[in-house]
Amino acid sequence: MAAKDDPSTASLEKVRDILFGEQARTADKRFARIEQRLVKELTDLRKDVIKRLESLEAFTSKELESLATQIGEHRADTDEMEKEIDKELAALDKALESKTSQLTAQHNKSASELRNQILTQSKSLRDEITTRADDLAEELDTSVADLQDVKVDRAALSSLFADLAVKLAGKKGAKK
Repeated sequence: MAAKDDPSTASLEKVRDILFGEQARTADKRFARIEQRLVKELTDLRKDVIKRLESLEAFTSKELESLATQIGEHRADTDEMEKEIDKELAALDKALESKTSQLTAQHNKSASELRNQILTQSKSLRDEITTRADDLAEELDTSVADLQDVKVDRAALSSLFADLAVKLAGKKGAKK
């Protein structure tokens, strides 16, 4: 404050005010207007940023809700498809079991029929073999009996040869 009380400083201030006062006041007014304009633009910019952020937040919120809805629908569709696939698998499993049972029953029936056929054929062959063996045995017995009838007894044959020898010896003795 001592500088303001000094008369040379005060006069220097007056000289400055006279020389630069109008320019300084104009500059101050300009700075004030620029400052007001900057404050207004800053306030407008702040409002615009807040408005845009709110709009972005609302958009993001809507998109998230939409995505959540889509995910829920997709999950529901997936669950439904999973249930349908489970039902189809159960039906296929049941059909496979049924077909397997049918094939097993058919196999068992075919095997039983085949065993019966084999048994029947084996009995038929056994009966045929027995019949042929009996026929052959009968033929053999008949042939043996025929041979027995046709065969000459050894004693009879030896006596025949002895008689023949005697006769031959007698004819030889008569010829001499």
